[in-house]
Amino acid sequence: MKINATMGVEQIQFATLNADGTAGTLTKIEDVYQDSATFVTKDPTVTEHKSETSNKRIVMATKEGHELAFSIMDPTVEELKAFLGGTANKQAETFTESETAEQIQMKFVVTPVSGLVLTIPSSMVQAKINTTYSAKGITLLDVVATTTSAISYAKKS
Repeated sequence: MKINATMGVEQIQFATLNADGTAGTLTKIEDVYQDSATFVTKDPTVTEHKSETSNKRIVMATKEGHELAFSIMDPTVEELKAFLGGTANKQAETFTESETAEQIQMKFVVTPVSGLVLTIPSSMVQAKINTTYSAKGITLLDVVATTTSAISYAKKS
């Protein structure tokens, strides 16, 4: 009996969306932090209307989308620029954040070690730096991508 289990992260790729909604070139994230990648469907918003004078009841539910969350371990200056905006200089290995919040829209392809490949054609990205300055500390870039289009799953090629 074949078991179709999704396990582990082989790679996460991202591409910034152009003004016309098309995706640029997919780039592999160098180091996804262990056990940090999750993909969940948000709970729907349910609105219930009830009549005071009869048993009439109307229930409406709206889909709220999905969230992909993961952390990048020791992000490169290019990854910082892609996920936070701002400017990066690869040769000097410098990154300067933008003074204002930038709207970051991306496509993601999540390839598991085993299981179906997840494609998110469009998402809004929120990222924040999470650094612990200690002997056992590390810098993480925590990323949350909220889908803005339908997702798809496909067999790994």
